[in-house]
Amino acid sequence: MARKNKKQTFGLLSAVLGILALGAFIIFLVHQISKPQLQKSEASSSEEITNEEDLKPEGVIVKYKNSSQLQTKAARLKRYSSSAEDSPREISTRTYAVKTNPEDVDRTIENIKNEEGQEIEYVEPDYKRQLYFTPNDPLFKDEWWLKKVEAEKAWDLSKGSPNVVVALIDTGVSLHPDLAANVIERYNFVGGGLDDVLGHGTSIAGTISAVTNNNLGIASIGYNVKIISLKVVAKKTGGASDSDIIKAINTAVEKKADIINMSLGGGKEGQALKEAIDYAWSKGVFIVASAGNTKSSKPTYPASYDHVFSVAATSEDDSKASFSTYGGWVDIAAPGVNILSTNKSGGYESHSGTSDAAPIVAGVAALIKSKFPSYTNAQIEKRLCDTADKINKTGQYWKCGRVNAFKALYGTTNETPSPTNSPQPTQTPAPTLPPNPDKTLSFRIRFQGITQKASDQKIKVQFYKDSNLILEKENQKVSNDENGIYTFYLDNSDNKIVPGKYTIRIKGESHLGKKYDIEIKGNNDAIDLSKSEAKAGDVNQDNQLTIADIAQVLSFYVTFSTNVDPNNPKMVASDINKNGKITIIDVALVAINWSSLTINGE
Repeated sequence: MARKNKKQTFGLLSAVLGILALGAFIIFLVHQISKPQLQKSEASSSEEITNEEDLKPEGVIVKYKNSSQLQTKAARLKRYSSSAEDSPREISTRTYAVKTNPEDVDRTIENIKNEEGQEIEYVEPDYKRQLYFTPNDPLFKDEWWLKKVEAEKAWDLSKGSPNVVVALIDTGVSLHPDLAANVIERYNFVGGGLDDVLGHGTSIAGTISAVTNNNLGIASIGYNVKIISLKVVAKKTGGASDSDIIKAINTAVEKKADIINMSLGGGKEGQALKEAIDYAWSKGVFIVASAGNTKSSKPTYPASYDHVFSVAATSEDDSKASFSTYGGWVDIAAPGVNILSTNKSGGYESHSGTSDAAPIVAGVAALIKSKFPSYTNAQIEKRLCDTADKINKTGQYWKCGRVNAFKALYGTTNETPSPTNSPQPTQTPAPTLPPNPDKTLSFRIRFQGITQKASDQKIKVQFYKDSNLILEKENQKVSNDENGIYTFYLDNSDNKIVPGKYTIRIKGESHLGKKYDIEIKGNNDAIDLSKSEAKAGDVNQDNQLTIADIAQVLSFYVTFSTNVDPNNPKMVASDINKNGKITIIDVALVAINWSSLTINGE
């Protein structure tokens, strides 16, 4: 009986290997197509410089294990240089940089590994680094308010979606070269053509959505969001009539705008205008308006209507601007003094006023809508208010504080995605993020086989200091971006992780454990580990890749595409590329790293 069982086991193993031999070759081709590649920028003037993956390395770095015969070793490295003039450069102890053509980097690494053999400690690409989403617009340095609301850090979380639209009810928008690409429609409800003859609307539009990271002019808070211009004022005197404003509001609803900005107002309450605002709110349009420049606490309209989020102005030191309207009815404050923006003549000017503060809040609201597209108006309002910085006079001059873009995108959310009727990647609630972004570490990580937006997953994280385990986090839910890179956040409010060097081990629910040597420099460091991916295949989560993992995936591969049951942990783990289905891709991913009977994780 025992012999018979052994034969059956051997027969099963042979069958499995036979399937894999055929399937793995097919999927090898798929894998080559789907594996991470350096992405080229789109041909768009609004395309941001994203991350280091967009810049190809132009050389390699080689570190030798010992100092014996270094000159001889360095001389050998010269043959890998892209030209005779490019000699290897010693950049630190036993470490050399070799310049190559970008397309030769991978081949050079393999050649050095093969030919230098046991002599080297490591060889890797000479990566290019760049600033984290700090735009290259030459006047960005003069936009103090972007730093005040922590826009740079906010853009690491969302740079705004081109599908999110802000309707600007104002004096029109001129097609400034630093703005035109983000203006998708213009309407005129008064005389004087579509252009802005007064300059007010063009300035407001630039604050919300000037084209950012285009080597021109200024940056905007909304980055990639789009503008619809609704012109209701044509002359310096006369202002905007409620009737024109109402037409503009209704047009904004008709055009499916997400946000309305109104940097205008007056002291009289109008019922028709209120009803138009209530109607827009009921259709899911979030409405922002400036509180006024009256230097008093008297309510203004439309700012003080129930369904309008009102904005006061602050100075660079977070004090109330001298001209700003204020009071317990005002919702929030935003920078409103010396706000540099686009002008109607194609240049740039600085202005002050609550007119300039409101579009900052409208832009942050647009970022929130971009990151959380299913959010209701009430959720956007609550998020803006809850995450505002509680500056002096909060509760007296304004309810919420001064807007903070980064915290508005980073704060805790209990949002559950809307259900879908078609098969999609397994949906889970957005991860709960630590409450203190000033003491939060973030880590960008990549898992083999996941190269685009995919399902959330749970990971295990361990921190080691001098080989001693000092911190462990189980079942940490992480989400990824459109490039497949997951971000893990660690609340360090207890200062357990102090600045210094550590080894961090990350274990995904479908991948082998991966160790990284890192250096923490501060309480809110952002560490990019996405250059080195964790290997796929450990679906039974024992940090080993064996025949048992292959058998588990095959047990769920009953059709060409089997939807994952989110209540079945083994099936969820077998969905290696996290697309909500078990397919031949998952079979290939579990087999591709299985080069011996047992492959151990790190």
